[in-house]
Amino acid sequence: MSVPAEEGLSHDLPSHFARIASAWFVLLGLVGVLLVGFGGGPRALFWMEVDSTSSMLHLAIGLVGVAMSTTPARARRFTIVIGPALVIWALLALVTDGSLGEWASGDTQVVAMHLLIGLAGIAVIWVPPVTRIRAPGRASTRR
Repeated sequence: MSVPAEEGLSHDLPSHFARIASAWFVLLGLVGVLLVGFGGGPRALFWMEVDSTSSMLHLAIGLVGVAMSTTPARARRFTIVIGPALVIWALLALVTDGSLGEWASGDTQVVAMHLLIGLAGIAVIWVPPVTRIRAPGRASTRR
């Protein structure tokens, strides 16, 4: 999907964020489900510990993000929702120290990942779109 040059990079920043975050969550979810299965206990994945519930949630977030990142407007909506949701998810896991069950793991690396991606999503939404003002120029005399 191409963006007109006048709109600039930051206009489509939510689309880029949605694609990157969605790809990461799909990868994390798929590898987690393949590694742990649908009912297995926690296992080490990359640098963090995952379980079946969090892997399926990551996969669902990723697949929704892939579907939502098809247009800039939908990607922006996804980013508006997923940013704060990931921050809340991370804070709940941090405050409860993982006592809410598998979906809110107390694993520090998972909490940090959710917090960083969520804060990045919030930051992306706050970045105002860049608009270029065309300098007045001579009218074209080509016929």
